Amino acid sequence: MTKQYPTVVIDGKETDYEAFVHLMDDDLREELDSKLAPCSPQQFAEAYMIAHREKYGVEYVWG
Repeated sequence: MTKQYPTVVIDGKETDYEAFVHLMDDDLREELDSKLAPCSPQQFAEAYMIAHREKYGVEYVWG
């Protein structure tokens, strides 16, 4: 049996959540996790996109 990972919708595209998380900045991801948990994968992904833009001044690009 294959494990199914959640998907999230980012910029109108359905994306594998595990792949999305794998490419995140570790420190920023951990910081957000401590503030937001528990939350849905979609909520976390949306919050990460905002936090990444605020911290680095550019959009988060994955995959």
